[in-house]
Amino acid sequence: MFMIESMDSQARFENSEAKAAIVRSLTNSPLWNIDSVVVEEDSITAEGWAILDQNSLSRSVFLVNGHIFDVVENSLQRDDIGRLFWHTPGSEKSGFRCIFNNWKDQLGQIELLEFTLGDRKSRHPYNLAHNIYYHVDQSAPLPPPELRARVHGSRHEASFFLEGSSNFEKARIAIQKYSKKDYRDFNRILDWGCGCGRLTRHFSSIAKRTEITGVDIDDESVDWCSQNLGFGEFQPISTEPPTGFPNNRFDLIIGVSIFTHLREEDQLAWLEELCRIAEKDAIIAVTTNGPTTIYRSGNFELLQNLVLGSGFLDIGASSDLVDVLADQTYYRNSYHLHRYIRTRWSQYFEIIEIVSGCIGNSQDLVIMRKR
Repeated sequence: MFMIESMDSQARFENSEAKAAIVRSLTNSPLWNIDSVVVEEDSITAEGWAILDQNSLSRSVFLVNGHIFDVVENSLQRDDIGRLFWHTPGSEKSGFRCIFNNWKDQLGQIELLEFTLGDRKSRHPYNLAHNIYYHVDQSAPLPPPELRARVHGSRHEASFFLEGSSNFEKARIAIQKYSKKDYRDFNRILDWGCGCGRLTRHFSSIAKRTEITGVDIDDESVDWCSQNLGFGEFQPISTEPPTGFPNNRFDLIIGVSIFTHLREEDQLAWLEELCRIAEKDAIIAVTTNGPTTIYRSGNFELLQNLVLGSGFLDIGASSDLVDVLADQTYYRNSYHLHRYIRTRWSQYFEIIEIVSGCIGNSQDLVIMRKR
């Protein structure tokens, strides 16, 4: 429980250090992320940021598939991170660049890279849910920049590849841990809110044994997936349920960055619809903006309003789909506390686990089961 949850509803925090301490309390392990991975014939380069104080920095190590990088440049200037993490001294020097040479000699013809920030002595990750993954084979078709920007917030190719790979593997690991089933053990998988296939593209390897379906409110993105990701079925859907799927259709439903953009009444309507189209004992894995997302934003007022309210907070319209939706007020920026999810969403599903800051090392991953 973070400190602000114990505050009286009339309390006010005027002291900036008190606010900073409360925001810092939202995570209990060093937070980090990789912005890009470049795999070349003789080297792997990873660049990103890590929030580490000087003591933690000396005890920490960056790893790729359990191997220490050959070259590590730490404490690189990152003014953008310093502005976001105003609450953490030294965050403007959080950048890093790591190089692993002659990787094929040590890793072989490996398909998946796993990046870890952990303890130098034990080589254990500080937080296993914050490991980052990258599929070496990125030969699948690349969506055009304008479609990438709608789901990714950026036209940057390298980060689009990385985020899709990592989200796919992080969700797989969490689903397997809490349901004892891998992707290939499911019969019919729905990527609810597939966009231009940032996540869906990685299901191609199991499509011969598992039926893959993607849906989205962005018709242009759905059309691109239909034309370029031939292993799946892709359909446009309305912003309002129901979908055209029959009852009990899917045994796994994944939704990344959907409940992060819905009003409360819309999210409840979609929870009811997901329950209808999920078969008994189906697994539903969706993401929400929670404490780690707020920690990364550094927005104390947002946190205060969320905690002192119902545990759900809609802070206004998002411009991400401004060129897609006629209703410019539909797509929101929404936040959830875990207590709200466990109370309200349990009316629709069994809440198995909420994995904090799992997806993108920011959003929470909510693992649920249909009763």
